[in-house]
Amino acid sequence: MASSSSPSSWPFLASDGRSSSFPKRSPLGDGVSLDFRLHRGGDRQANAALWRIVMVRIAHHPETTAYFHRKLRKGRSKQDIVRLLKRYVAREVYRYLPRS
Repeated sequence: MASSSSPSSWPFLASDGRSSSFPKRSPLGDGVSLDFRLHRGGDRQANAALWRIVMVRIAHHPETTAYFHRKLRKGRSKQDIVRLLKRYVAREVYRYLPRS
């Protein structure tokens, strides 16, 4: 996942304690529910790469496919599951990005 942004521009992935700000979240609905959506801004190339990685993993990685179907059975939407997987993959990829 090559991107023009450096790991220092991804401070939300620096630690699990701060990962809740990945990326900025906006509450949905009446404010009572705890549903959030991702902020659509940010690095489009990195987002596209994460999406491709997730789609390939859903199609070809048995553990990811099982996770996807398990979450579907529990009532999650496909969009929510992809969002969860993209967050997981972003944390995985961040560990391998070069540090300055």
